[in-house]
Amino acid sequence: MLLTPLTTVAALLVLAGAAKLRAPQTAAAALSHGGLPVRGLAVRLIGGLEVGLGLAAIGVPSPALAVAIAGAYASFAVVTVRLLRAGEQARCGCFGARSSPVHPIHLALNLTGVAVATAAALTPVGTGLPAVVFAHPAGGAILAASVAAATVLAHQAYVAVPALWSAWTPTRPPAPSA
Repeated sequence: MLLTPLTTVAALLVLAGAAKLRAPQTAAAALSHGGLPVRGLAVRLIGGLEVGLGLAAIGVPSPALAVAIAGAYASFAVVTVRLLRAGEQARCGCFGARSSPVHPIHLALNLTGVAVATAAALTPVGTGLPAVVFAHPAGGAILAASVAAATVLAHQAYVAVPALWSAWTPTRPPAPSA
């Protein structure tokens, strides 16, 4: 039952890693703001690990891969806390150039990734998405579409929701006139 959530957090990891491979500068700047100075090559290596880990978990999920994904999201949460504590409006670096300023929402999303992957590590997920698609084409297509939709929504939660949330200001009712 955890195939869809695990595959979603794995696919999100693939997107984030690919973005870091393509444009490592934002992630390098975010890590530097958080007190972890790194160069573009190191960020590209991290991005490559994210892509590989995510693809492996999508293809052949296992408890070991789920633990590794939980570790990745936990490390993202640590960096997010460091950036939030720094108090600067640094970009999160999650998705390369499309990253938004770091926000507590990033921490909540990263901790959700930890929870999903930890649950998947403790509960057998079974077969991977490709095997489901090949064994049951119609149901597999629906599953693949649901994972794709969930991944797009999760991506938007990282890149769009923090900016929208920060832009919102509550309105006060007009003061009664005398």
